[in-house]
Amino acid sequence: MPAKTKTPQKEDLEKAQGRDFFQTPNYGTDIIVPFLNSIGNRQKPFVIWECAAGERKISRRLEHHEFDVISTDIQDSSSFNFLTDSPDFHFDCIVTNTPFSLKRKFYNKCLEYGKPFALLIPADYALWIIEAIKNGTEKIIPERRIDYITPNTLTRIHEGEIWEQFLRSDYSQYKNVNEFKKKASVVSKIEFDKYPDFCNYSSIWDAPSELLSKYSSSDFHSMWLTKGFNLGRSETFVELTNEMKKNI
Repeated sequence: MPAKTKTPQKEDLEKAQGRDFFQTPNYGTDIIVPFLNSIGNRQKPFVIWECAAGERKISRRLEHHEFDVISTDIQDSSSFNFLTDSPDFHFDCIVTNTPFSLKRKFYNKCLEYGKPFALLIPADYALWIIEAIKNGTEKIIPERRIDYITPNTLTRIHEGEIWEQFLRSDYSQYKNVNEFKKKASVVSKIEFDKYPDFCNYSSIWDAPSELLSKYSSSDFHSMWLTKGFNLGRSETFVELTNEMKKNI
C-alpha cells in the first residue's frame, strides 16, 4: 500500500482556514505559566500579546493567572493582522496558538520582534523546526496530547449525548436512533437527570466543562515552541495527567 501523503493546508494571510479555529483548553495554557513566571517581572506589568486570540481562550486563562494581556485577531474587531500590521503598543512576550496554516510564518514574525515567545504548534520535526532548534529555540512538550475544542465539538456533544441517552433509555419504544433523535430535537427538555439540556447548547460556552473535555480531540501531539525562556535544554517534558485534562 502506498504511503499516505500529507496535504498542507493552503496559506491565506487575510483569512482564517478551518483548522485555524482550534481553541486551546485551559490546561494547554497552564503548562507554560510556570515558565512565564520565571521570565516575567511581577514588580512591574509583564504584558503578554496574544496575537491570534480567536475566542480568547488563552487570553482569559492568562488573565486568570494575573498576567496583563493584549489580545488581537484578524477575525475580530481589532482586525489586526499579525503578519502584516505593526503594533502601536508595548509588550514583553508573545503567547499564542498559531493558525495551523501559518505556523512557520508566525514563528518568523516573532523572531523579528526579538522578544520572548511561546507558540503552540504540532510536535514534529519539520525542517524549519529543526532549523529553529539549531538557532536556539526550545520546546516544552506535555506528556499527553492536548485535546482541542474544534469547530465541530458542539455537534459531537449533541450527537454523542443523544446516542448515549438513547442507549440508556427504554429505546424499545423507538424504531431506531433516528426516531429518538427526531423526538429529542423537538423538545426543550428531556427527562434525564444528568444532561436535561444536552440538545440545547447554543455555543461551547454553554456546554459543561466535562462535556467539552469528553468531546474535544486531537489528531497530533502538540508542543510549545519557545525562545527567550532560557530553559537550558532543547526539550523540556512536562506532566499532563488525565485529571489535569479535565480543566478545559
